[in-house]
Amino acid sequence: PGLIDTALDLVGENALLYATKGVVYYQYVNALIKPPDEGYIKKAEECARQVFALESNSAAGHALIGMVHQNQGRPAEAIRSLKTALSIEPTNFYALQETSRVYMCVGREIEARSTQATLRSVDPLSPLTHSGPCFTQLFFGDNTVAVDEARRLLRYDPEFALARMFLALSLIHNQWFDGAHDVVK
Repeated sequence: PGLIDTALDLVGENALLYATKGVVYYQYVNALIKPPDEGYIKKAEECARQVFALESNSAAGHALIGMVHQNQGRPAEAIRSLKTALSIEPTNFYALQETSRVYMCVGREIEARSTQATLRSVDPLSPLTHSGPCFTQLFFGDNTVAVDEARRLLRYDPEFALARMFLALSLIHNQWFDGAHDVVK
């Protein structure tokens, strides 16, 4: 958040910068970068409040609060917030990505896959966009297809750690332990 704070010092109060700062805090916990008990989700929630104080109808703010709700174990509220973000900005990357993830977590496979298809049409170049179908295959037990998806991802971006993790998990689920060992060594 240091660079974002510098930007805020330069341009003053800015809803998009506060939303970005909140996403950084959220990702500290979501991506296991920092321990969750250090209050980063509360900091992300505070950033969302700052966004809404400046811009009550901010897609970025609604996407951020949706992420916060998901982390807090409130998927129905998360979906409502994320759908609000998408009604304002249908191509919001974070709102699409998180909507798909929440749908997966609550077992709504069709909606998760549909949202991922939309995300791929919006941002076809991001490795994160392409990791969604792999994760969905793994999540819903299509382990052989998940192996194929993960290998495809690694051809697309050989350094993409998330794809390597998905491939290892998919191989383990298929009981191909030697292959999984080769992936992670």
